[in-house]
Amino acid sequence: MTEYPRKESKLRKDYRDKERLKALYARYSIREIGTLYGVSGNAIWKWLKKFGIEARVGDSQPLKMIQDLRYAGLSSENIALVTGVAVSQVYKIKKGDIKCPQSSTVRKLIKLHNKVCKSQ
Repeated sequence: MTEYPRKESKLRKDYRDKERLKALYARYSIREIGTLYGVSGNAIWKWLKKFGIEARVGDSQPLKMIQDLRYAGLSSENIALVTGVAVSQVYKIKKGDIKCPQSSTVRKLIKLHNKVCKSQ
């Protein structure tokens, strides 16, 4: 059986151009750019970091919320238990391995953050 080389579309690699990525990031979120090109938000994050493009404040929101919750006295295990997110996810966000978690995870963190941190 003959194997044919896979063709990668030009669109798929377009985010690897610094100026193009900078222009896209000015208008769209990391997740939206990833969806546009069929790659993960973490892949886009990697290229932003590689090109030295500064992250917007909102893109580090999950990390900030976890830091606030930890400061309020909750352990990573408690955060995971209350939000229904895996402990490994909380650790990865806290460590910076996941910059763009799923929107359902972010919603759960926001709900817990509002409940714990706004009441103090």
